[in-house]
Amino acid sequence: MKTPLQRAATLVEQQYKRNPEAVQLAKLASLAVRAESHLLRRLRLELLPDADVGIEADLWFGPLVESRGVRAIVLNRYVVELLRDKLAEDREQLQRVIALTEQAHAESASTIRLEERLNALAVLNQPNVQQQIDEALRPALRTMQLGGDDARQLAQWAMRALSQAHRSVRESPNAIALGLSATLVLGGRPIVQEVPKLTGDFSDMTWLLRGAISGSPARIGVELVAGGVAFAEAGGAQPQLDLPATNPLLLSLTWKAADGNTTMLVDATPGRTAELSAGVTEVSLRTLTGDEYRLSAVTTVESPAETTSDDPVPRHFDIDVYISYVRLDNRSRLDQKGWVTTFHEDLRQELSLRMGREVKTWMDQRLQPVDEVFNDVVAQFSNTAVMVSVLSPGYLNSEWCMKELNEFCRVAEQTGGVVVDDRPRVFKVLFEPIDPESMGRMPPGVRNPLGYEFFEFNTLDGRIQRYDPTFGQESKEKFIRKISDLADDIARILPTLSAAPQPETPARKHSRILVSYQREDSAGHAGRLFDKLIEQFGEDRVLMDIDFVESGEDVTKLVEDIIDSCDVLIAVIGKQWRSERLNDPNDRVRLEIARALRRDIPVIPVLVQGASMPWAETLPRDLETLVQRNAIELSDRHWRDDVNRLISAIERILTERKKAVQQGSGVPALDRAIESFEQQLAIAREGGDRRSESIALHELGAAYDQIGESRRAIEFFEQALHINREIGDRSGEGNALRSLGRGYAHLRENRHAIQFFEQAMAIYREIRDPRGESTTLGNMGTAYAELGETRHAIQFFEQALGINREIGYRGGEGIMLRKLGTAYIDLSEAREAIKVFEQALVVDREIDDRRSEGIDLSNMSTALAQIGQHSEAIKYAEQALTILEELEDPRAENVRAQLTALHQQTET
Repeated sequence: MKTPLQRAATLVEQQYKRNPEAVQLAKLASLAVRAESHLLRRLRLELLPDADVGIEADLWFGPLVESRGVRAIVLNRYVVELLRDKLAEDREQLQRVIALTEQAHAESASTIRLEERLNALAVLNQPNVQQQIDEALRPALRTMQLGGDDARQLAQWAMRALSQAHRSVRESPNAIALGLSATLVLGGRPIVQEVPKLTGDFSDMTWLLRGAISGSPARIGVELVAGGVAFAEAGGAQPQLDLPATNPLLLSLTWKAADGNTTMLVDATPGRTAELSAGVTEVSLRTLTGDEYRLSAVTTVESPAETTSDDPVPRHFDIDVYISYVRLDNRSRLDQKGWVTTFHEDLRQELSLRMGREVKTWMDQRLQPVDEVFNDVVAQFSNTAVMVSVLSPGYLNSEWCMKELNEFCRVAEQTGGVVVDDRPRVFKVLFEPIDPESMGRMPPGVRNPLGYEFFEFNTLDGRIQRYDPTFGQESKEKFIRKISDLADDIARILPTLSAAPQPETPARKHSRILVSYQREDSAGHAGRLFDKLIEQFGEDRVLMDIDFVESGEDVTKLVEDIIDSCDVLIAVIGKQWRSERLNDPNDRVRLEIARALRRDIPVIPVLVQGASMPWAETLPRDLETLVQRNAIELSDRHWRDDVNRLISAIERILTERKKAVQQGSGVPALDRAIESFEQQLAIAREGGDRRSESIALHELGAAYDQIGESRRAIEFFEQALHINREIGDRSGEGNALRSLGRGYAHLRENRHAIQFFEQAMAIYREIRDPRGESTTLGNMGTAYAELGETRHAIQFFEQALGINREIGYRGGEGIMLRKLGTAYIDLSEAREAIKVFEQALVVDREIDDRRSEGIDLSNMSTALAQIGQHSEAIKYAEQALTILEELEDPRAENVRAQLTALHQQTET
């Protein structure tokens, strides 16, 4: 069988015979990440002046292209590899191609320009190429080191670009460091396929990777054996070591050899052995975080860190695995066992082999669930280690199954947590594809639609093929492989659970600390402080950046969820902290601090760069009480002592809050929030503070609206509205009116909702709040769309679009364009929808919003299918799927289903 590169060579040869000039143009465009029509035209006119203009179309629609869109094409990656080798043969032409590509993409996204620069350096292959590549990657390393949203976007780019880059790029030290940090940020597949043979230690990488290390570490066993260091799964008799969860796991080894010390970078994946010189009896180990250990032949790992002497009391679970399923999915066929029964028996057998004992599993075999025995069933959960949920549409629609799953998660929080050492206690087995939107019925900790898929799509007709031992040998083998994967993962968590101590509070496993800062004001000091807090409190207890999942998401809601889970907020204030950004009610830092102040979460202002506390009158109203908090100054000169004072203050706060939580344990989070707001309301009323009273009423309304009690929420919003009108707070009045509109919209009383949106919009226009006005216009458009008055909805979406363009809110512009396009789809005006979605694509590509770009491409596919252009629709859906899979976005499942339907329509 030919390799992909051999097939590409055959393809190029065939096309060269048919149209040599089109292949020449492809060669000239091979340095570009994507080739737009203007780039192809420029390359043809400058470097192929005698060629016919038609070769641009020949290339655009030819077989050398991997994917094509309205504005650009992407060449086949293996074709590109061959063409670049040809391009390198003519140095003069290569230099001109580099210059023309750079000019054409001068305004493109920075990641596009970086990728094309790396392509050019690799093809030029000058003597100092490694140094040039490292230098080109240095700004990217700085971005990764700072962390945050920019680092996450860069990591997403690195996962794609570096894995496809030229070998000279992949092997550069900075590319290796960038790839490792990307796997830390995203938890993705390995970019570094093979550990390079590098000498030296991690000193050049540690400063970068520490900024990316935020998740739980990977624990492995290490042992010095004859001729090397052996790595094993955690939980064995070997000394245990925690490593940053890079992919692959990396460790630096140093040992004494005849000619001096030798240092080597090795892959520490369990099952591997790093070969050493003969006779080595002691090895120094150094992790990416800079931690150092000594490993000797007597199998001890010595660390400068102190260890605790209090061993946790082992927990005993009577049931290792509980199988949760809907009876519909276990129907027997003729004399065969049901699918779930077969799955259960095979899983128990495989898991017993791995555990070296007979594992205890439980599966309710009653033909129908009986409500009267529900309490008897769930009573076992306190003695159950893990649950395996066999997911299907029937499962998600089953009230019994949802009750069962929610109850297990509730009890799990009191018996070690739903997630233990970054491993879930609920394993999701996908019996068939699941609509990600339907996952909202599941408990928050298990809503991710990813799981163990026991099916695949037929490549010929797109139909679902379930893995089933009764469907033939091939299907049986795939079924067993999936069972084995699942058994491996369960076997890893069971020993951890058996050793887990009873948590001191059932409400939350750990206290959490959020470091809030303005990136342009104090990123360096915040990062330095973040490192010290992690050393003191642990990686899983300190947060620094809130990642906004996608454009269009309710940012306020996202911040509220994260702040509500925290026990302390550290507000880092530098000399530029009080900037114009704080005047924006949607500014991330303002949202974070305001929410913490309203929820009475302790806020500690931390002053850096010699800054002082701002005056209350210079702050937005919702931040005024910040000045009442005791600040701690961190000076560069006395950094260690100042940070120790801060840590002592945090520890005192955590101790006090821990006692408070213990006294109120078992109360659901929203119930506690409502109780807190009611207390704030009582205090405000007792003190005659009408403004605080309106805020507490509004928060109470929002809490009740969140749990679906919109009628009661409306009562609180109405009271808040009355007070805001009484005290003349026009902004508060507008917010209350908009919340009233949203409450009625949630009740599907859209006519009533529109009346409130109209009043809110008038106020936002009066006080010149364009963001509030555009958001409300969007709300009105949605309400009219729900009423079926799509033409009317379009008018409001267009007004909101105009405002967002006027104020330069590009993200909002993309959102409104998508709403407009969807409205045109509803009207079956697909050609208008296509025009709008093309504009949305331009916006989202300019702001480098890959997730929204994927959604736009999916929308384009829908519109094209509506006018019967199924082949083009498939191409757009494939591009959308590539992006959404790369981002691990749950919408990818919807696009797969969209593609299946399109292929079926094409065949008929």
